[in-house]
Parts: sequence; structure tokens; C-alpha cells
Amino acid sequence: MRRLAAALRREVTVQYRSHFYWVSLALVAFWIAVLSQFEVTGFAGAELLVAALAMVNLLSTTFMFVAGLVLLERVEGSFAALVVTPLQPWQSLAVKVLTLSLLAAAETLAIVLVATRGGADLAPLVAGLVLAGATLTCFGVVAVARYDSLNRFFVPSLVWMVVLTLPIFALFLPVLKPALIVHPLTPGLTLILSGLSETSGTALLTGGAGAVVWLAVAGVWGQSAFRRMGLRDAGN
Repeated sequence: MRRLAAALRREVTVQYRSHFYWVSLALVAFWIAVLSQFEVTGFAGAELLVAALAMVNLLSTTFMFVAGLVLLERVEGSFAALVVTPLQPWQSLAVKVLTLSLLAAAETLAIVLVATRGGADLAPLVAGLVLAGATLTCFGVVAVARYDSLNRFFVPSLVWMVVLTLPIFALFLPVLKPALIVHPLTPGLTLILSGLSETSGTALLTGGAGAVVWLAVAGVWGQSAFRRMGLRDAGN
């Protein structure tokens, strides 16, 4: 527990020094300023628009943040040290997932509450934000694992982001929904929508169970990517 606590403190320090929290605060301030000028709710399909905004914001504060953080640490040689550190790869991944998913969830919750004027069911909403954010963080680690510079990662990152945001398109194009039912972010999006509109108990259960399963899958994949990066960088 002490090692994990120390790793968490180090992670927060690195994120602070990388100005992640200032960027997060700027994003929240921007969206609050914009959304406070408009009546986002009150029209048919408003919850779909808010859910889409929530997912896009989650993506920026998890997938993109963790990719940038990993690239920075690889340049500094941090991943080579994973081979000799007492922390296991899953623990190193866990501190990134925990810090970034909670940051993204808090940031996005503030935006959603402003957009809905506080009219949201917090339990499924927060659960969806945290689980989807954690899954996106793991996928960010997987996506960046093969690259050692932002220039090389830029084009592949666009492909990843398009694939990861497919459920957002399905919100407005229902014909896509059957094909995306097994998409990793569909369960999390279901929970978010449950917090924005009336949803059946079955949808809540399937959304929650699916989000947990996909987080476990992404976590195992992310842990493997972490281990490979550590071994590869140590070999260099």
C-alpha cells in the first residue's frame, strides 16, 4: 500500500508539472462559459447531444492525456526503470488509470451538470463517466505503446479516436447501433445516457456489467503494453 501511495503521489506530481490540471481547468471553464449561454436541454434529443459532449471530453482527458504522459516518460527513461522498480506493471498502470479517470469524470461531470442545469441522475452518470474514462485510459496506453514520438503517433492516434468514438455516431444514426452493441464504450455510454434520461433497469444492469467487463479486458491489454514498453526501453 505504501508503494502504491508513493506511486500515486509521484503520478499526481508528474501530471501537475506537465500542466494537465491547468489544461483540465481551462477545458471546464471554456465549456461552462459556452454552455451557460445556451439552453442545451428542453428539446428532443438533447440528452444525446450532452452524452456525445461527455464522451468527447472524456476522450481528451484520458486517451490523449495518458498518451502524452507515456511519451514524455519514455523520453525521460521512466519506462526503462520499470524493470527494476518494486511496482508491478499493473500497479503502474493502475495509478494512471485512477488519477486520469477520476480527473476526467470530475471535469466532465461539472460540464454535464452545467449543460443540464443540474438535472441528472448522478449514480449512473458518475459510474458511466468513471468506467468509460478508465477504459479509455487503458486504450490510450495500448495505442501509444508502439511509438516513441508524437510525430509517429499522430496519425495512428486519429484512427484510434475515430474507432473509439463510433458509439457517438450511433447516437444520431440508430442504424449503426446493432453493429456497435459490443463496442468497448457502448456500455459506458449507456450508463451516461441513463443518468440523463429515463432508462430501464435492464439497460442499467447490462450497461454496468458490460462496462466492467470491457474495463477488465482493456486493463489486461494495457498491463501487457506497459510490460513490453518497460522491457523494450530497458533493452535500449
